[in-house]
Amino acid sequence: DYLLQRETKRRRTQQPVIRPPLPRQEEMTPGKQFFVSPLDVRFTHDSISECFSPYVKDGEQLTNKERLKVLSSAKELLDGDEEPKALEMLDVVWYQKELYVA
Repeated sequence: DYLLQRETKRRRTQQPVIRPPLPRQEEMTPGKQFFVSPLDVRFTHDSISECFSPYVKDGEQLTNKERLKVLSSAKELLDGDEEPKALEMLDVVWYQKELYVA
């Protein structure tokens, strides 16, 4: 509910975000980098964990289960005044006219 309320408030105060179209499949050759919306990427996992694997943030190894939750991270991003310092790039592949995480 919290995230939905935040997003609803944000949408009332900002212009809608328009996703650019995906690059054509023939343009997306191995070794090239493109930025695409996560909404355009499909996943092939049987299940998805509510928590990230342990990782290092600001020099601190995070292993606390509560701090590793995906929703906790989303809330932190929404509440924070800073943009994320870095996000990992995902390798994707075309399969049956859709992008999937490699």
